[in-house]
Amino acid sequence: MTPSYVTVQFDRLYNVELDCSDEAEHDDVVSWSKDGRELHESTEYSMQNNGAVLTVRHVTANLAGRYQCRVVDGTTGDVTGSRHFVIVEAGLCVALRECL
Repeated sequence: MTPSYVTVQFDRLYNVELDCSDEAEHDDVVSWSKDGRELHESTEYSMQNNGAVLTVRHVTANLAGRYQCRVVDGTTGDVTGSRHFVIVEAGLCVALRECL
């Protein structure tokens, strides 16, 4: 499957929001990972909208990598969706599957 790309804008402080809102329902649990490691709130990351929106703050080369949101049904525990994002040093590409 060919990835679908979406343009994402950085604000003037080089913050970017990665959004999984359209993948998640109200009762769902959303988790985020970078390069396979689970993310938590920190100086680099904040989460809004019940975790469905991840803000990566002050993007620099060390924050480049593969990000994924994973949506789990709050009732059944089944994975109901996911989305992949890739931040590269030269910018950001967003794909429903994966950036090549």
